Amino acid sequence: MRRLADAEAKTTEDTEDMTAIDRVADRWVGGDAIYLTDMDRCLPSGAVSPEPKRGRWRAVPYESHDVSGVMLVAWQETAAPDVIYPLEATGWHAVTIGAWKLKEWYKGGAGPVEIKAKLTGDDAFSVLRMPTVSEPEDPVAGWDDWTGGEWLGEVFWKAADLTGKQLTVGQVKHRHAPGDFPGSFKCNVASIAYVKLTPLSEDEAAALQADRERRDDRRLFAHNDFTHKGPDQIRESLTAFRDSDFSRIVLEAGAGDLMNYPTKIARVGTYYGLNDFAQPGYRGEAEQWRRLQADGIDPYRLAVDYIHGMGMECHAGYRVAGFMSPPAHDHFDYGDSYYSAHPEYRGVDRNGDPTPRIAFSYPEVREYVVSLFREMASEYPIDGVAPLYCRRPPLVEYEPPLVEGFKAEYGIDPRDLGERDVDWLRYRSRSLTDFMRRLRQAMDEVGVSSGRRLRVSAVVAKDEEENLYYGIDLKTWVAEGLVDVLIPFSSHPEYNMIAEAWSDTEATRYFRSLVAGTPCELSFNIQPSEMEPGRLRRRASELYRAGAEGLFFWNTPSRYSEHWTALRRLGHAEELEAWRGAGEPDTASRSVKLTKHGEWNTAYVTPG
Repeated sequence: MRRLADAEAKTTEDTEDMTAIDRVADRWVGGDAIYLTDMDRCLPSGAVSPEPKRGRWRAVPYESHDVSGVMLVAWQETAAPDVIYPLEATGWHAVTIGAWKLKEWYKGGAGPVEIKAKLTGDDAFSVLRMPTVSEPEDPVAGWDDWTGGEWLGEVFWKAADLTGKQLTVGQVKHRHAPGDFPGSFKCNVASIAYVKLTPLSEDEAAALQADRERRDDRRLFAHNDFTHKGPDQIRESLTAFRDSDFSRIVLEAGAGDLMNYPTKIARVGTYYGLNDFAQPGYRGEAEQWRRLQADGIDPYRLAVDYIHGMGMECHAGYRVAGFMSPPAHDHFDYGDSYYSAHPEYRGVDRNGDPTPRIAFSYPEVREYVVSLFREMASEYPIDGVAPLYCRRPPLVEYEPPLVEGFKAEYGIDPRDLGERDVDWLRYRSRSLTDFMRRLRQAMDEVGVSSGRRLRVSAVVAKDEEENLYYGIDLKTWVAEGLVDVLIPFSSHPEYNMIAEAWSDTEATRYFRSLVAGTPCELSFNIQPSEMEPGRLRRRASELYRAGAEGLFFWNTPSRYSEHWTALRRLGHAEELEAWRGAGEPDTASRSVKLTKHGEWNTAYVTPG
């Protein structure tokens, strides 16, 4: 069956009041959905087979009480080609993709279930991460579905004018080894069961386009590192930000002396001579860098230009403590690193023993890092820079310049004091304050010469005390205008990335008081990064209610998914309020239980 009216009830809302509409997924669209379920019509026909074959999509018929058709499936070693589905649609539609909701144990340890999709005229594929079925929390009540039942799930993609357009879908795959045999490509399991098209009325289409022109809701900042990939994959990783509430991407330019662009000062991650990595992905990154270098491709410039082409700002992020890594990640230190070349600049603990750090207590280190920031800002048309203090401090400890300087000024050895003595911590913080002054000066100088205003952001710790312990004197930074944006990473100690941040919004009070009456802005980071959509929306709403101007997302996921459907519109604070006022209705995507899958009757119980 190719077309089926949506069995779900729809409600028509007042499209004249744009702020009253919660445009999550396709729920706000008043038209009846059309399901295109005959995916075996994809072209070329030779790319689809009713039996499993490498290099072909497998066509599997399915039935349910609501929707039936033929799905396409590709496995880890299929390496299926891109195929075209003729949509034959006219006008604006919300486009949602349905897929086999595979059980996690079907994947055999593979990565996520994903497909890539592109409409005629799109400049890059979008990657959609399809929902799966996890092991049941209740092993007794959930046993039947875990072993027998089969489901379809769906992910909202986007709203677009489909006039004259076709849909291209493909399997996400990366070359893993030379040749064309099982193992040559690393493939994500892929499935597409239907394309759901929900037509927009003229008023709905006009309101949506007007909403996309708004700028006051573009208050989200993303962080990520998209440059360990080829050109197509970089664009695929970024295109999801188009027409979202994100105004800025903090794109990592480097860590320590390992840079993500062709640097003249430091290193890039080619790792020539190293033939054993802790993970295949790390080897793949090194090989990708070698290919980029051989082809003369600058991945950072490609990413910056693409971000600007979407109407967004690009800021260069940099991990200030990234000069040394522990085993499992220490391939980053392979070769002639700054750390190995400069043992005289290493950190020192209270006992006088060296630590695996490069210390910013040395002026030479501060100058070196400022030179890297100057290179980033001079070589690329970025809009600002962002020292990322959230990864592996400390940067200052008990190095001789600090100990001797404190003794000269205070007449006491700081090692005889408690490690949280305020006089000692404030003295020690002068090193990073000097670094930030020099960074601000360098960015101003580059800005004057290039006609830009380069903004400085900083990702920092939970409160005044913890920041000072790490050598960060926030009061001085804000008072002297050394930072334009402060990004508190978490309300938990030690930059915790797992615990849910800012569940008590009272923790934001210190930062709001700190910047009050100053030009410095605040953007609170929300963790963990894959929070359930309802909790994510609630957390964003609570932070806005507490006075947050914007939100930041570390390692921002850029795949279309249930999570992304909520995340992409979190700048619309009024939508969140409308949702909460309506009792926080469930935003989970639709699931359909199958009655037949291939030749298998899913109602037939086969215990165990």
